[in-house]
Amino acid sequence: MMRFWVADMGGTNCRLAEFVCEKNPALVKEVWLATQSFQGAQDLLEAFATAFPEHLEDVRGLCLALAGPVTPEGGRLTNASFVCDRKALHTALSALLPKAAPSPEILVINDFVAQAYAVLSPLGEQARPLRSRQKAWPACGVRAVIGAGTGLGAAHLIERAGQVTVCASEAGHQPFPFRRDEYDCARFLALERGLPEPTCEDLLSGPGLCHLHAYVTGEELAAPEIGQRYLHTSSPTLELFSRFYGRFCRIWLYTTCCYDGLWIGGGIALANPLTVQSPAFLAEIEGTGVYAWVSDIPLWLFPSSSSGLWGACWALWLRQACCG
Repeated sequence: MMRFWVADMGGTNCRLAEFVCEKNPALVKEVWLATQSFQGAQDLLEAFATAFPEHLEDVRGLCLALAGPVTPEGGRLTNASFVCDRKALHTALSALLPKAAPSPEILVINDFVAQAYAVLSPLGEQARPLRSRQKAWPACGVRAVIGAGTGLGAAHLIERAGQVTVCASEAGHQPFPFRRDEYDCARFLALERGLPEPTCEDLLSGPGLCHLHAYVTGEELAAPEIGQRYLHTSSPTLELFSRFYGRFCRIWLYTTCCYDGLWIGGGIALANPLTVQSPAFLAEIEGTGVYAWVSDIPLWLFPSSSSGLWGACWALWLRQACCG
């Protein structure tokens, strides 16, 4: 029986999971650890072996989904110090597994590439509808994902003729498009927070939520406390964050033409669903109505924080099916 080890590594939390794969993958166990406890491949592989000590001879694949840029040599986290070198990862895994075991497949992908693959998994099918389609269209095979948490990520996938292509992005690092009536907010970010050219992530992330709340109220709070106190009911902080989040989603709809839907993940929306259900969010997605088709794109909210794990597993599963 094949087993996959997968990790979804964000700036704050690292989720590890083991899947067993027969006809379809099934999640066996999931553990959460602090990302700051890892510095490199050796630390991470030791954590896998501790969490899943049995059946090491059956491990056939390892996928790391990193919240940061990925290259053929490896990857690193944008909001933490973890750096992954593919060669070091392969060496550490080979030393860990029984010598007679086959060499596992190793993938290192961006965390939102994993989120895109999750759309194809059972978790994508279980997503909660935020807005249903008003008009019937033929399927075009283009779907997109987006999510705000410690950082801000976005990706999209194209599925045609049985082939899946996932496209990563660094869309969260583009400058945020303020309207004229929002220039006071931009000025506050530049003068008070040291952000002369705020990116979308500077506003739509855990730290971004702190910036916006300080602008609205003058109050300095940690992001989880802001969520608990101000994002579960109507508040100026909720209205502003939701409006900006909806605008970023609309930009991503325009960019990807994801006629088959947009899936939203990330810790902020999962913990505070009003951020993507409020009138401010939905109104901003539709914008001025210049492109009416935007109103007909269905919106979905992933049902749990395990979407990155399922997506990393699905990336391995599809690769094995394609190559094996």
